Amino acid sequence: MDDDGIPKSSITMEWEWPRVRELLETPTGQQCTLKVKKGKGEILHTTPERNLRELELLKSFITALSTDEICWPTRDENTQSVEEIMKIYLQDLKENPVKYVNEKYVETFEEVGHYEEDVLGRRFLDFTERIWLIIAHNATSYNDMNVVLKLVEEEFRTGHLQPMIYPDNTSSLACKIREFYLNAETPGQWKEFSLPDGSSLELLIGIALDKIRRDFTTYLIDNSLCLGHQISWYVPTKEVDLRDQAHRLQCLHHVLELALLTNGYLSRFISSNLDVIKTAILHYQSHHPDEEFTVIAPGIPKELKTLCQRSIPIQWQVELKETGPRENTLIVNLTRNPPFSHISSPQFDTTAEDLQDDEFISYYITKVRQHSVRFL
Repeated sequence: MDDDGIPKSSITMEWEWPRVRELLETPTGQQCTLKVKKGKGEILHTTPERNLRELELLKSFITALSTDEICWPTRDENTQSVEEIMKIYLQDLKENPVKYVNEKYVETFEEVGHYEEDVLGRRFLDFTERIWLIIAHNATSYNDMNVVLKLVEEEFRTGHLQPMIYPDNTSSLACKIREFYLNAETPGQWKEFSLPDGSSLELLIGIALDKIRRDFTTYLIDNSLCLGHQISWYVPTKEVDLRDQAHRLQCLHHVLELALLTNGYLSRFISSNLDVIKTAILHYQSHHPDEEFTVIAPGIPKELKTLCQRSIPIQWQVELKETGPRENTLIVNLTRNPPFSHISSPQFDTTAEDLQDDEFISYYITKVRQHSVRFL
């Protein structure tokens, strides 16, 4: 874990090419294969912290369906209460319904005037998504959650609230609001409005699933990494139960992590990530969201040396083969971490740009295997 409580992670990459004469030699051919495996945790904070926070709270909500225990985030004591924040939002929505349309920055409501750029590309959140955003970043108890939902119910009963709901929003609250829009002929009929049947927890889980899923799919589609029909399994209808929807969302998060990684940090080192994303999409439709899944990307030979020199890997494993009448193989491990647990060593999280002129990197060398085979 790092100082912010976010689990550390790693990227395992493997590539090979023939006719190697020296370490870090640029491949002589035009093609080489780069194998990438995502380690546990969040790689280089690829998923924005705001989205991770929402995802973790959603997981806690789903666990609470069985345990009745929710792990709520902490907040500063001098910030506004969630009730005050919700009242301000509802008042803004009544006075200026288009205030939040096409915004470049997403208001987190954690403090007045605090905005975050939406890295995943979302430019406008609908009404139920705003409710989730307020709760995820400001609520600290089950009571806070119920206060927000009660305010929503009371405001709709006035007949003056007309928020925008995405047509494909399948959460139970969105469906209930649409139902009233279609059937209520006069404002007075809104006095009968009530929240959908079921627990507040299930209501919010449905809202969160819809919102986070749209965050992820918007990034993939807007960046031309896939088409809508390719990820239809990850966007189930409301007939699929909440736990299964959560499982599919977790799988989609793994696809997103690989997309952010190959579209960002590794973009200059691979010629295309479309096959990578397609492979991941198909893999997670029939496999659990494991951390051991390895994707194969077409590498750019001349960039691989730059990748190693710039990122300064924590661990190397080099396999050298000499062919002829006798094949000699030597596998060597080089690591910045000591080979024995009782040897203390600082934790490394360094790139070439971080090093000073007089600094250098040391590696522990371990011979893993050596053998010789004679061919008759």
